[in-house]
Amino acid sequence: MVLKNCELVPAIKFLNGMELRASDSRHRTKVLNLLNEAAKGLGESEIALVKEYAMLDANGDPIVSEQGNITLKQGKVSDYHTEHARLLDEEVAISGGIHAENIRAFGNVLKEYDGVISGDMANIYDRLMEEYEKEGQS
Repeated sequence: MVLKNCELVPAIKFLNGMELRASDSRHRTKVLNLLNEAAKGLGESEIALVKEYAMLDANGDPIVSEQGNITLKQGKVSDYHTEHARLLDEEVAISGGIHAENIRAFGNVLKEYDGVISGDMANIYDRLMEEYEKEGQS
């Protein structure tokens, strides 16, 4: 399964909100663990990006304004936003390793899911289904 970084958090929220039978929930848990690992990597990349473009204090930490905003280096605001957008648009491959069968089985759980969804949750459900359908065709 391949998702963009910007889809990780919505996917995690959607999967966490699904009410499932215990056996189906086990498959979901394996997928969630992989998504959470990818989201952690994204967070680390975002921190590194902020440190590259932010004004830093004596300890090497980004300077934060009274309003809670990170103070970016003068003339680097546009560059930061461009790089951050690129980071969020990057694709991440979610693969199962030793839990590959659980990951594949979760595709059937998604396909059979009969919960009521709308808005952003419907969009991420559709994205996840697209990815599982792609894998089923290969």
